Amino acid sequence: IKMNNTIIIIDKIIGKDAIQQSDFTNIFNLIIPHAEEVKEEIFSDMQNIRFVYGKNVKIIRYKAFSGCNSLITFIGDQLQTIGKEGFAENCGLVRLNLQNAEQIGEFALSCVGLREIVCPKCKKLGNNAIDENPQLCQVDFEQLETFDFCQLRKNHYLRYLRLPSCQNDKVAEIEDDSTYDYSDSSEDEVPKQKKYSVTADSHESLKKQFDVESLPQQFYHFEPDQDKLKQLNQQRTPFDFEQVRYSFMLKEISKQRHIKGLVLLKQKIIPQNAFHKNCFLNFVHCPNAKIIESRAFYQCFFLKQFHSRYLTEIQELGFSFCVWLSEINLHYIGKLGDAAFANCYQLVDVRFNELKEVPQRAFSNCKGLIQVVGRKIEKIAEDAFCGCQQLNVVAEKLDREDHELYRVSNEVIKFQEILSVEFKERKIISKM
Repeated sequence: IKMNNTIIIIDKIIGKDAIQQSDFTNIFNLIIPHAEEVKEEIFSDMQNIRFVYGKNVKIIRYKAFSGCNSLITFIGDQLQTIGKEGFAENCGLVRLNLQNAEQIGEFALSCVGLREIVCPKCKKLGNNAIDENPQLCQVDFEQLETFDFCQLRKNHYLRYLRLPSCQNDKVAEIEDDSTYDYSDSSEDEVPKQKKYSVTADSHESLKKQFDVESLPQQFYHFEPDQDKLKQLNQQRTPFDFEQVRYSFMLKEISKQRHIKGLVLLKQKIIPQNAFHKNCFLNFVHCPNAKIIESRAFYQCFFLKQFHSRYLTEIQELGFSFCVWLSEINLHYIGKLGDAAFANCYQLVDVRFNELKEVPQRAFSNCKGLIQVVGRKIEKIAEDAFCGCQQLNVVAEKLDREDHELYRVSNEVIKFQEILSVEFKERKIISKM
């Protein structure tokens, strides 16, 4: 059953037979309410799927959801087995319930967006199962007895471990592959310095090697709290609240793992390289910003939302490699630099009111991009959309014709709930 950008599949086992008659073009939401098993590679590399509802799914087979770059949320608390590379290369995946997972295969959760992994029943963890997760801060494995700590070496910012059943006397001897090339790194981010802390109930062998700390609470805010904005305006003094920094102007803010959101109420220009390679930021709220200088947010992989009411210029590589970025107002942009949004996988529908020219590689390799609306666009560089799927470009001043990477039309495609992190419509479904 297909409704707008949502598809519902009622089979208990999702294999090729279940999807062969279905067109997944522009499908953002996958509802599989009765499914208990998802077969090998069924949804692999489907670039537009953002939300999966599978409350009864117990088994995820080999590469079932690998390479779904836009996947944010998988709702379902019955997962027992995740096969090899089951969710691998899903850099946007931030919500996944692992409370009942007993087996997690090789590379199953490699290169995802999870901040924390809580897995009380897991007894078997495959090689490199949780490798290369730039945002991962803490892991909690209640029953895991054996753990290859070498696979943590590329989780550069993982610090907190809870491992009550895991004995290992030589963890501290494992070389740390973490690298920090930030000029303003915080004090605890020193190259080759051990950075793990373990909980008080972790195995005694681990407590002998590392500091003992409790697991900090992780907050999932993708926009500022309105009451805190009022507090900032009243107090006139910057402060932190639930991993969000509330301030007026940009000063030297070290790239600290606990700062996930940033408010800059009076900032008008985001300077060159200001947040270059900051893997921690999830949102930036600066309502008066007008100019984003070169590489200001380059490789801010987990920046989901940037809010400004007056943005007029984005210079070259300004948001390049912001693979999570899906919410940004471009209505007043008059000047766009080369590769400004290159490799922004989660952009779907971008709209300009003032832009006249789309420059070289502006949206190159934006794998999820489907539509660009710009009534005043007069010129599009030949490689502006290289690496994208066939786009719908709505531009009144361009001839209506098909190009290799895009087609010019006068029809605006309407999408269903593509920018919401909370998925408000989907909350209704989850109560069924």
